[in-house]
Amino acid sequence: MALLKDVEVLFSNVLAEDDFSSKYQLVVKLTEVQAADVEEAGLTVKTKEYNGATQFQATFKTKFK
Repeated sequence: MALLKDVEVLFSNVLAEDDFSSKYQLVVKLTEVQAADVEEAGLTVKTKEYNGATQFQATFKTKFK
């Protein structure tokens, strides 16, 4: 089981539904090792370029408060 510890939250919308997805969501920045663990657990990791560096991100969404 993947354990996300010491991750940086890039975006959170947990008090109200997001305008685009109509869900509550949280986007976190992962290290390369954390990204591998998350993918191994079956979750999707997106790779983004930010300030010339590769950034690994995972998004968690729910329709429940």
